[in-house]
Amino acid sequence: MTTTSSAAQRLVCVLDTTTSGLVHTGDAQRRAPSALRLTVGNPGTETLRCERVTLSLPVGDGPGSLTTDVDRLRLADPADGWQLRATGRSQVTLLPDSAGTADLAAGETRTLLLEGLAPHGSVGSVALDSTVHWTAAGVPGSAADTFIVSKTDVHNLLTNFRPKHSGIRNGETVEISWKGLPEKDRPVYRLFFDTTEIKADEKQYMDKDGNGKYTTPPLQRTTAFMMLVKYKGTDYGWTIAVTVSEPDLTVGRLTSNGVVQLLGTPTALLEDTSGETSPFTRTYKSAETDGLIAARLDCEEDGQAVDFLASVTSGTPPTTRATAACARTAWVPENVLVPVPRGAKVELSMRAEAGSFGGQITWFPFGTGRLKSS
Repeated sequence: MTTTSSAAQRLVCVLDTTTSGLVHTGDAQRRAPSALRLTVGNPGTETLRCERVTLSLPVGDGPGSLTTDVDRLRLADPADGWQLRATGRSQVTLLPDSAGTADLAAGETRTLLLEGLAPHGSVGSVALDSTVHWTAAGVPGSAADTFIVSKTDVHNLLTNFRPKHSGIRNGETVEISWKGLPEKDRPVYRLFFDTTEIKADEKQYMDKDGNGKYTTPPLQRTTAFMMLVKYKGTDYGWTIAVTVSEPDLTVGRLTSNGVVQLLGTPTALLEDTSGETSPFTRTYKSAETDGLIAARLDCEEDGQAVDFLASVTSGTPPTTRATAACARTAWVPENVLVPVPRGAKVELSMRAEAGSFGGQITWFPFGTGRLKSS
């Protein structure tokens, strides 16, 4: 999920669900309740005070409604002293109760869970609006954005969608696995990557219990995979990525009077690690070329979530685009790709809410170029 802001020192807000961007309804909600996950982060270099976060949540019984009653929403423990108030028929406001919970140091994040959703059974897409307010040295600021989630009445359309290895060498294959619905209830499953479409619900890929796996052909470049599930007329999508070291270059028409290299040698920003207890925070003042940041998050114990936040500031006037991810299931990695334009400032953080974490962050330049820290 992403959000944008144009302030130099600012907070970013990312809104997601605990069920991979889905909101369960009916029996699915009873079996695997969905909650909203709100992440507020400070990608800057100075401590900022969060004044409040306001969420507009559609109320009603139609496909585009999130809940039938915002008064049923509550903050899950630990809420770190934050309070939730209904400030309108379809609006709630989250407030920190003291400077200790309101102040976010550079690179710090706060993650809150909103439980008690009471969504109507009709499936569809829902637009959620958020506005985060802060003060920086007494000067107020705010940033607003819209996030899309999808309602479904099945709690296990797709789970454990992941690659066996998140990083491979050029020319190697990788196994992609997932868990879907059993054969008698199965919707349409399609796996897409590059220009390839795999009918993932066929018997050669998916057994009668819904366990699926597919071995890719040799990969020559970093590749994104999308699983599209079509259920009751609505499409639901999940994406993962596999990074390839020393990738090949594929072009249509190319003219050069010198040496050309598209995706250059990757650089480890965070070496592949496990058992880490100290938060990882880095600020890079400028990207020497366009590129991608690939991050993998490993939760090492169920319930001890690992949070990742990337903020990329570029353009005139400067605009910040933030990307957040969270891993909550032990040894089920979360993967995220962050595009970075040339000249952009990049701020990264990865940390465990409790205990230890594992992960890896890699810079893939288009051509040659570093992320400069000074």
